[in-house]
Amino acid sequence: MDEKHKKRGRRSHLNDFHLNVAGEYVYDGSIFVCRSSEESLRGSKRAVWIMAAALALAVVAGGCIPAPGMQNCFYVLLPYLGEFLGAASVIWALAKLGMDWGTVREYNYKKSVAVLPVRTAVTAVFSLLGIVCELIFFFVNDHAGQTFFALLYVLLKLTALLSALVLRAEIMQAEWDKLPKKDNS
Repeated sequence: MDEKHKKRGRRSHLNDFHLNVAGEYVYDGSIFVCRSSEESLRGSKRAVWIMAAALALAVVAGGCIPAPGMQNCFYVLLPYLGEFLGAASVIWALAKLGMDWGTVREYNYKKSVAVLPVRTAVTAVFSLLGIVCELIFFFVNDHAGQTFFALLYVLLKLTALLSALVLRAEIMQAEWDKLPKKDNS
């Protein structure tokens, strides 16, 4: 039983590590490289992080204001919950990606770049749904002088929607190349 058994599932990326002579773990798996120019890459990273910050601020601020419907209406609260979870998922994937797009290990690529377009689209859909539901609540029910907060809420949802769409466009615009695995057999 010379060969250790290979991991499958969530921890399968551990198969790409081996011990070297010094007793340190070395990564042998595939690496993804963003093939944009340095200046273009710097601009893309800046835009991605600014849009992520705008998304996070808009979503959190939308939950902190006393907008009509956000206090007791399920069809306004559920899209907000979906938007909040989607934005948290987008921020988590960006944190996994990090700032160094020059070399991204395969398991980080799969958990960040590969899933970000879907996560940002889901967040944008929930933002749009939040706008529609807030407007329905506003026009159907008595808003009792909360017009300012309703408009502020819709503006924050619109900000979240646009920042999610711009973030998605920036991520999809980046071109990634997969470098082959190192062979240490």
